[in-house]
Amino acid sequence: MVSRKLVLFLAVILSFLNLAACTGGGSGGGSSDPVGEDAGDDVDDTDDGEDGTDDRATYNPLLNVVEDEAENARYLSIFLPDVARIDGVSKTGDPTLFDAVDNMPTSGSLNYEGYMNLIVAGAASANIDGVAVFTVDLSDKSVTGTIDGFRGMVTDADTNNYLVSYNGVLTLTDGVEEAGQFGSHSVINAGGQAGILMNVAGTLDNGLNAFDVDGVFEGNLNGPGGEGLQAKGATSLGRMDVMISGNGVPGPTGTKLPALIAQGTLGAELVPPAP
Repeated sequence: MVSRKLVLFLAVILSFLNLAACTGGGSGGGSSDPVGEDAGDDVDDTDDGEDGTDDRATYNPLLNVVEDEAENARYLSIFLPDVARIDGVSKTGDPTLFDAVDNMPTSGSLNYEGYMNLIVAGAASANIDGVAVFTVDLSDKSVTGTIDGFRGMVTDADTNNYLVSYNGVLTLTDGVEEAGQFGSHSVINAGGQAGILMNVAGTLDNGLNAFDVDGVFEGNLNGPGGEGLQAKGATSLGRMDVMISGNGVPGPTGTKLPALIAQGTLGAELVPPAP
């Protein structure tokens, strides 16, 4: 009778030890947004040694991670340095001056190329840059253009960095001067300086979250001939609204929450017309 109790006791102890061994020392799951909460359950994080692949399980497989090493290298060595260069060019020189609205050019156009930086904080976060190409028509003072190719880095719970791409296009259109002094023109004269107002709208999606952008850029043309252009919009100014949906947003599918912070900065340089 004693031996049977001893056997049962030892069996219980062994079962407990096996359970502890299975549940202890785990890793990979529980990474934070925007990398994804359930990545450790969805992907095998071991190298099987047969095909040489090394599955990175610390990000959610739905996230648009750019795996190509050449693209990652280009982003770090070419894309980001050019973003910094354009930011400097867009602010170089004194604001472009017009003595009066009547002295503003009445024909031709100004073609710009540059980048938009978008920072979002809320149910999901982003700090991304996209390529901007747009035209300022001097005959009717209108603006047309697009911003796309958004990319940015995300960091998982293990401090690994991943380059993520964002699908979608933001559209630039005419802005409106609230004071009404210059009608609905996007290019305005503010105290003798050439100002710019542009609407920006569209949706960006990284596979996990969608960001609906609706805002207004306000800024200046800089340099004697408008060689640089920089404009900004932010929630703190009442000029940048971003609605977030997808991963981390509570409620039924499709629920959207406003970003707590959203800021957009547009920097561009004048592209001379072809000879």
